[in-house]
Amino acid sequence: MACAQAWQPGAWVPGPGASMPHYFSGTGCVASGSVRSSLTDWIVEAELHVGGIEVDRFDWVPGEPATSDVPLEVVFDSTHFPNGMILQVDIYGWSHQGFVYHASGTAQVVNRIVGFNLPEFLMVLGGNGTWQLQQEMAGQNYGFHIVYHSGWSHADVGLALENAGVFYENSHGGPNQFQTDAPDPLPPPPYLYMFGYGGDPVLDMHERRLVWNGAGIPPYNSGGMPPIHFGQFDSCESGGTWPSPPPGDNSFAHSLFPHADTNWPGVPSPNQAAWTWKGYTDIKKSQNQVWWVYTRMRDGRTAREARDIFVLLNNHPDYKHRRVTISETGVWNTFVPVTSQEQVPVWGDPYTRIKYVYTGTNAILLGEWYW
Repeated sequence: MACAQAWQPGAWVPGPGASMPHYFSGTGCVASGSVRSSLTDWIVEAELHVGGIEVDRFDWVPGEPATSDVPLEVVFDSTHFPNGMILQVDIYGWSHQGFVYHASGTAQVVNRIVGFNLPEFLMVLGGNGTWQLQQEMAGQNYGFHIVYHSGWSHADVGLALENAGVFYENSHGGPNQFQTDAPDPLPPPPYLYMFGYGGDPVLDMHERRLVWNGAGIPPYNSGGMPPIHFGQFDSCESGGTWPSPPPGDNSFAHSLFPHADTNWPGVPSPNQAAWTWKGYTDIKKSQNQVWWVYTRMRDGRTAREARDIFVLLNNHPDYKHRRVTISETGVWNTFVPVTSQEQVPVWGDPYTRIKYVYTGTNAILLGEWYW
């Protein structure tokens, strides 16, 4: 014989029967809670706080229907808070009969940018993309792991992928790989492959993400580390060779594991995207490429908005000093200004944000960190 569960007054964060996420990472974090009075009483006021800041509330208006159960929830951007902070979520409730309810939960804020730059590019004016990345994202509550020293290897990238909300690489590459600076690669050349390289967790970036993720879907994955929310793959042909058909799949997008594998190639993974180049890129334009991406995205623009603004303005006379060129033929003396969206494929969710709250649309909520 089945029995109904007894009604229990109290407060819960995140809610009855639910558990706290292992971390808060990205612009689509969820904070929630619930308060309940006895069935002979009702809630007159409730507040949800994130980091001590009230973000949602309920107020009963006399004359309106009363309720004994009030859930509250917001979506928020973890980069409103410093990387590494232990963030507390609180819910408070007050009942008509004067009872006060409170519950809280905590999780660590994980905001991290990982960048790798081939050292040889530093010898080329404009080739230090990782330096530009740090300049553009300074003061945005991200921690940095930037590598441009000689000898960085597949293993170095693999370790850094343990925790990389934003990932950037500036290297030589192809449709399924980019080059490390490994001094003694096995096998040569020293490529790190994106997907499908025999399940090798050292040479295959997708497999390494699988290891760090563990079982389950973020932010409840057993590995306790966030996925890559946004990747900029600044290497030749990361978006495919030219010409090639616009497929519904891309090897670099698989680095967004596990969401990409859960939804790909159907519905794009929420709030995860990969920025790539369809053709050959110019080392001298690396810093310009970073400038175009992050000056827009740090202001709350989505991945697609940043790409579309770039394409619109890249050939404008006012931005000649920031112009980015690409070669569709693979010949190094035939670089032309990027002028079409097809040259800059953005894979995954076009509405991905790395700053300010994710809405699943291009809706402008600049300056807003929750809703």
